[in-house]
Amino acid sequence: MHESACASARDLREQAGAAAAVPDAPQTDPRDLVARAYALLAQETEAWQERQRADLLPGSGR
Repeated sequence: MHESACASARDLREQAGAAAAVPDAPQTDPRDLVARAYALLAQETEAWQERQRADLLPGSGR
């Protein structure tokens, strides 16, 4: 019985160690985050430029 108790305790420790090694959040490649940030900035720049052009049109109220 002592051997089976030791084996059970060892199994529990191994399972706990494996669970601790799994991160809560998925790992994301930082390059992917930077690429997405650049894409968002490009979209915002385009939208800003469109607003600027609309403000310069005759009858825009400015």
